[in-house]
Amino acid sequence: MIDFSVAEALINKYHTKLRDRGDAHEIIQIVNRNMNKNNDLSDYVRVHNLNRARADFQNISVDRENIRDLRLNYSELILIACGIYQLKQARSYYGEHIRFNGSYTIEVSRDPRNRTMEEVIFGSNCSLIRAKIASRHISHKVYFVL
Repeated sequence: MIDFSVAEALINKYHTKLRDRGDAHEIIQIVNRNMNKNNDLSDYVRVHNLNRARADFQNISVDRENIRDLRLNYSELILIACGIYQLKQARSYYGEHIRFNGSYTIEVSRDPRNRTMEEVIFGSNCSLIRAKIASRHISHKVYFVL
């Protein structure tokens, strides 16, 4: 225990002090606001087995020309992700999925029987989209992100 006390004293004396990010308070407010909120999308995906490979989705190719309306600045992305960890990982995930022509593939739900439920939960002009993400920890494991 003496060694730990000495190490703790050295850290307290010479280590730079950790400071909260400038947006930490805002991130905490978002987490607290949503902590007890029911996740309707998660329930919907689980009930309809949309996280399975054989779910009724069709591939579409996405590039800069057909997603012009989806623009967020870096600060907005940090707030959506509740921090920067996911954003740090995004570059490697993007590199794994980008094609030689600058596009990548996502999947759009095409099951018409689910349309009514999607409209009730998410609004009248929407479609569920998902992407396949390779696991960082298990080779040959693929996750579907909706």
